[in-house]
Amino acid sequence: MKQMKNNKVLLRKRNHLGSYSRQKGYSLVELMIVLAVIAGLIAVVVVTARSLWASSKSTTMYDSVIQLEQNVKSLYTNASGVTDYTNIKVADVIGADAVPSTLPIDDGSKSGAATIETIWGEDTSIDLTAGTPKSVLELTIKGVPTGACTDLVGKLYPISQQARDVSSGQTAAAMAAECKSGSFTVDLPSQMKVTKSS
Repeated sequence: MKQMKNNKVLLRKRNHLGSYSRQKGYSLVELMIVLAVIAGLIAVVVVTARSLWASSKSTTMYDSVIQLEQNVKSLYTNASGVTDYTNIKVADVIGADAVPSTLPIDDGSKSGAATIETIWGEDTSIDLTAGTPKSVLELTIKGVPTGACTDLVGKLYPISQQARDVSSGQTAAAMAAECKSGSFTVDLPSQMKVTKSS
């Protein structure tokens, strides 16, 4: 019986009035450990969510570029089925309502020149020019965040290879290196066979 009393004494702590009572609640160390675990979980969720968000925007941009190419191709293909982008102008593409709704446009009222923006905002743009041969649409996409640019290059490069032969110098690595400057150029052939990503 005396041994049992000693064990009870060990389970008790002296309170501020000098009497013994059982400890209630958690210690500071236990609370700090729980908070550290919660903070770690939140960090993982935030990083994962950002990654998914960026990937989603890249996929949307890829789909928009493909839709833009298809719409522009229908504008610049004659009745004989020959595509010629020699006289392509962004203002004409905007005027023909060929820009997908996911891409913001400026008809010239904001910047003084007609521009097609990307889904990343006003400091971005898509320039359209005729490639070589003139049946190739050359898109220069400017102001894309580096991570998104690299992802977009990975999606567009296989299509661009249909437009250029290997000797032209446009490789996936070269396109990805262009991302460091905040822009890259991709050639889209008029005979492109591509489906939207899911």
